[in-house]
Amino acid sequence: MLCAATQANVVVDIYRDQFDTFNGYSAPRMTFNELAGSFQMDTPSWSPALDFNLATHDWHPFGLSWFRADIHGTLDITQPGTGSLLLAEVGQHSFSEFSVDGHGIALAEAGSETAISLTLNSGQHNYELTYVPGQSQQLVNGGRDVITLPDGVSGLRLSDLTEIWKPGSVTVPENGAWCWLAVPLVLLVRRLRRKTAVS
Repeated sequence: MLCAATQANVVVDIYRDQFDTFNGYSAPRMTFNELAGSFQMDTPSWSPALDFNLATHDWHPFGLSWFRADIHGTLDITQPGTGSLLLAEVGQHSFSEFSVDGHGIALAEAGSETAISLTLNSGQHNYELTYVPGQSQQLVNGGRDVITLPDGVSGLRLSDLTEIWKPGSVTVPENGAWCWLAVPLVLLVRRLRRKTAVS
């Protein structure tokens, strides 16, 4: 039985590609129209943080070294705020895209790290993360032709750097809130000064 803050709220769909034979080499078509399989993950319902073997560079779901991963998650936010995420991937010419509620948030390419600032209100939010691992150009046919082949390096991580949406976390008031607090504080200081002067 899962605890209240954790549930199976992430589904990962893995699609395999078709290949064309070119001078004895199998070149990917980049179609990814055949479902290889799906699996679920138990993650905190308040954070999109995920890690697919980024450190070891060997995420091969269902034994595939060349694939497209479509990751679908649901967030239940009770503590609204603006958090900081970091999207990182490995693989030359790899690709990933992160979106929330149907809106594109970030793109990452070629084994890069992308900083993300994300504001979430209270309520339920759906997010998607798409990933295609790395590939590299190789000389074939005695160096007369170039073919793009999967490089076998794959890994993806979305880090939640602030955990601002964690239930019970303390958020810093917006600038407007500080302005509202400043007025009664100034009045209180003046009142105390007057009492001190009278006594």
